[in-house]
Amino acid sequence: MPGQQSQGAGCRGIIVEGIDSGGNSTVSSATDGVVLRDCGFANLNVYGNDPNDTAVVLSECVASGALRIFTHGTLDRCRADELLVSGSGQMVNCIAETVASVVESPPLCTIDDCVVRNTIAPYLELTTSDPNDLDEFVSDYNDLYGDPNGNEAVWKEDYGDEDPNEYATLAAWQSDTGQDAHSISADPAFNDPNNDDYTLASTSPCIDRGSPSCPARVGFGGRMDMGMYEYDSRSGGTAASLAYDNAGNLTSDGDKLYYYDVLGRLTLAESGLNSNVKLAAYRYDALGRLAMQVVHDL
Repeated sequence: MPGQQSQGAGCRGIIVEGIDSGGNSTVSSATDGVVLRDCGFANLNVYGNDPNDTAVVLSECVASGALRIFTHGTLDRCRADELLVSGSGQMVNCIAETVASVVESPPLCTIDDCVVRNTIAPYLELTTSDPNDLDEFVSDYNDLYGDPNGNEAVWKEDYGDEDPNEYATLAAWQSDTGQDAHSISADPAFNDPNNDDYTLASTSPCIDRGSPSCPARVGFGGRMDMGMYEYDSRSGGTAASLAYDNAGNLTSDGDKLYYYDVLGRLTLAESGLNSNVKLAAYRYDALGRLAMQVVHDL
């Protein structure tokens, strides 16, 4: 519910989709295998207590404030004012409106296995008590376009006990740390960020500039873009081309195709871009209740 603060503990192995809490939320304790997909928050903080837990996954989630994972976890195509990962975390194809942060979370995890890739942010902030953690940390193919104070990248040591190392240019950051060798520092050219439209304009330098190791989506150019929203070269933008049947059911969103039974219940979702790959199938019992669902990769 909007304005509500929620807290969950012992959420091992759950999958949550399509929830808009509208408030501040916390997931703590047993976070093994937690997946949050297509959810909205004011702020979300995720804590863990077991270094052996598998990674928490936030996919296509949006927060007006912060999305923070203080344990092993992945932010995949997420957007928030502040994004934060820790441990062996990954921040991939994300948009941070003010800062992308990577922090250690002792005694649970350090930042030595963290990855930041294909992400757009004013600057990157690292907080660690051990400079050697940077030996395994990887940041590359990002757009670090600069904050109002002119800092594109900041490495902070010892949780503020010492003056942080600050880099006024991306080139200085690259030279001193060896990170972000293929990253850029340029206005990402969002279409209308003042109205929460963070899709890429046709002039964006982030188009086709993501890591070549990330597979490009069929029909969206020859290479992955930076950021959360892939530029659709077929329609000249990222806005989905929506189609509906006579009953008002969504049949295509420009990426997937949807099929329904005679009662208007969703039965199948297919990829419209990759040889009709089946993504999800649903079956219902005689009382109209969902009896089976098989979900692949949406």
